[in-house]
Amino acid sequence: MTPRGWIAGAAVMTAAAIWAAGLGFAENTVAGSTMVTKECKMDALERSACVIEMILQDIRANYKMIPGGGIGQIRQNSTTSYSIELLREEHVDVFTYEFDFTDDKVTLVSKVEE
Repeated sequence: MTPRGWIAGAAVMTAAAIWAAGLGFAENTVAGSTMVTKECKMDALERSACVIEMILQDIRANYKMIPGGGIGQIRQNSTTSYSIELLREEHVDVFTYEFDFTDDKVTLVSKVEE
């Protein structure tokens, strides 16, 4: 990579980090996906909305969409588990996310493709 390309890449990464920080996200990685911690209110509705935003952020960042129907559904499986179904031409990709809720923070603990 040329120095110019490296500088451009570093600028993009810096801009993404600033954007994520501005939205209240702190990024790390877990099993090839983005692990995100976000400050959220802890009533049930706000917590669900926060988790759904985090799932959508991860899908946008890490899922290479191949022609299909988009999101089929996002479902809460339990207090700490959510799944998203992405409709493809001949099958459905399902990702299950596990979260930890502590002190007004939500952290993505794991993501599994089924």
